[in-house]
Amino acid sequence: MEDAAHKACQRLSEMLAARAAAGPEADALTYFLKIHTCICKRVEKSRYPQMWALNEVFAMKCVEVYENFDKHKSRPSELHTLWITAFAHYLRDKSAVMQTLAVMAAAHILIDLEAALFEVNVQDKNQFDEVFQDVVCCLDETTVTFAVGTSLTEMLLRFFSENFKHGRDAVIWEMRDFAWGRYQDRKLVSRGS
Repeated sequence: MEDAAHKACQRLSEMLAARAAAGPEADALTYFLKIHTCICKRVEKSRYPQMWALNEVFAMKCVEVYENFDKHKSRPSELHTLWITAFAHYLRDKSAVMQTLAVMAAAHILIDLEAALFEVNVQDKNQFDEVFQDVVCCLDETTVTFAVGTSLTEMLLRFFSENFKHGRDAVIWEMRDFAWGRYQDRKLVSRGS
């Protein structure tokens, strides 16, 4: 594992710890950081160096977006529209954890993951697809405090099944696959005619 990937995971852990220290009430943003920290730590154990590099870049994008929002390091006009939507949803109703997590996940996967894939220039989709198991494991391991004994997986599955035609895993897989497709398009366009 490369040291930079460890630093990105460490930054996520520090942000999560700071949120926990700020108050006992976990909200969508706290759960988002908790899930991403879990994924980051799992992927740093990958057997593929390119996944380490992707992990570092993707995790740092999470750090940057969070700091831009939390510490107002950028103007709203500098954030992608999907992130504006996610943060506006969060600020409007901090108790709407499932809805906000779904929008945050969509922004992070569709915007940040595609950009990270391009930056790292990932070559092997099979290696990329293996990370999906880490995502699912972290969703399964995350429990929400306001629904004792209910895993985040169960809550997200309920939310996605009520709001989408596919279950949680299928929706996340589709978004990741969409990000991979946009990454392929970006590579093609960057090469020119």
